[in-house]
Amino acid sequence: KFLKEKPSFVAILGAGNFEAPTDILGKMFVHNKVAIYKSHPMNRAAVDPILPVLFKPLIDDGYLAICSGEVGVGQAILHSELTDEAMMTGGCATFDRIVWGSPEEQEKRKESGAPVFEKPFTAELGAVSPWIIVPGDWSKGELQHQAEFLAASKMANASAICASPQIVVLDKDWPLAQEFVKKVEEVLKNWPDFEHYYVGTLDRVSSLEKSSPNSYHVKNCSDDKIVDPLIIPETDDDSLVLKSEAFAPVLAYHYLETGNDVEKFLKEAVNFCNNCLFGTLSGSIMISPKTQKKHSDAFEKALKDLAYGSIGVNEWGGSVNFFGHLRWGARPGAHTKEDIQSGEGQVGNYCM
Repeated sequence: KFLKEKPSFVAILGAGNFEAPTDILGKMFVHNKVAIYKSHPMNRAAVDPILPVLFKPLIDDGYLAICSGEVGVGQAILHSELTDEAMMTGGCATFDRIVWGSPEEQEKRKESGAPVFEKPFTAELGAVSPWIIVPGDWSKGELQHQAEFLAASKMANASAICASPQIVVLDKDWPLAQEFVKKVEEVLKNWPDFEHYYVGTLDRVSSLEKSSPNSYHVKNCSDDKIVDPLIIPETDDDSLVLKSEAFAPVLAYHYLETGNDVEKFLKEAVNFCNNCLFGTLSGSIMISPKTQKKHSDAFEKALKDLAYGSIGVNEWGGSVNFFGHLRWGARPGAHTKEDIQSGEGQVGNYCM
């Protein structure tokens, strides 16, 4: 399909939190594009010496250009008359600034349908990612494993990952719920100290902390350079943490009152995630094999109904992005330019 389309020129704005050039590879080899790639300022030191070597044959033959710089460079390549379309990895605020202009004018422009950037624009953006724990019989070893797995997924890259788990969904009546929560906190408390690095982390944590009076830091560390996870022990349907991606070490819990009934929980968890959480990038659902087998039809229906681009079953949903042959991106058709949330388009899917 794509190779039959007329080749075109795409401007790609790279991510600030990682660099695996799936965006370049996808646009060039899946979508048949010639590309210019701009590295993110936060990744420049790592990326700029490597990509020109990695892609030297493509650069030498004129199929790819690589540049770096601040906002002005990005604006120049986006608005160049040579650029037919664009792609970015980042946050919805950056997308809105590019497409709809300054924050002061965005609402008016959206209402009138008057973007400042009108070229086709795909975007891989973030979300408030759920981590669903289906009630069931777990051994102490299994419960410990699940706690360690959640903590490790949360702390990866200092939580500066668009798929970082943010909301843990539990059945309030599950007998093991509080034991699980305590184990997660123990793992986080004993996690080796390291510094956060992504710009704006402290501001985002502070905003969510102020919005949740019952929140607390696991380590209670006096050094604000050290990653100290913020726990929000309980949320309601209007909590800010459900609507605002932290992109930081923030972990919140949401309890459903479903009487330790697996099938009722699955139905309510799907409803909550689809209707109360920001974005549709990825989610994760943990279920014991025995419970999955016993409630296979209800579980399969839940997977079908969860409105996410990627779902991990007994696996972190974000791990999908590690494999180039899998599709990564928001749920197709879930968002619009006016309400972009997790973005439009995809990366990966290289075996198509």
